[in-house]
Amino acid sequence: MKLSTLTALFLLGTMFMGCSPKAQTADTAKSGQTSVQANVIVLTSPADFKKQVEGKKVQLVDIRTPQEYNQGHMEGALNYNYYKPSFMQQMSSLDKSKPVYIYCRSGNRTGSAAKKLKRAGFTKVYDLNGGVNNWMRSGFKLMR
Repeated sequence: MKLSTLTALFLLGTMFMGCSPKAQTADTAKSGQTSVQANVIVLTSPADFKKQVEGKKVQLVDIRTPQEYNQGHMEGALNYNYYKPSFMQQMSSLDKSKPVYIYCRSGNRTGSAAKKLKRAGFTKVYDLNGGVNNWMRSGFKLMR
C-alpha cells in the first residue's frame, strides 16, 4: 500500500511539473531543448552576454543608479535607473519587438525588471546572470 501511494504521488508531481512553464537559459535556447517564444526572458552567462552585445548595435541597458553607472559600465549602455519612478517610461522608448539586454550589479534588479518588461510586451529580454559582479569575476572589463 505504501508503495502505491508513493508511486501515485510521484506520478502526480511529475504531471504537474510537466505543465509548468520552464525557464529558458542561453544553453537551452542554443540546443533547441525549448522553443523560443514571444515574451521570453533569457538568463545569460557573462561570456554569452559579451558575445551578443560587444561591438553590436543592440538595446543595452544598465539599470543601476547613475552613481553605479559612472563607476564603470558596458560600452554603448543606456542608463535607466530601476529605482526611478520613470524607469518603465524610459524602457518604453525602446523597440519591444527587438531583444533588450539588461544588467545591474548582482542580478537582483534585473530579475524584477525582466518580469516587468515581459508584462509590458517586450518579446525577448536577456538578463546578465550575476550582473556586473559576475561580469568582473569572469575577467571582463567595464569602461568609465
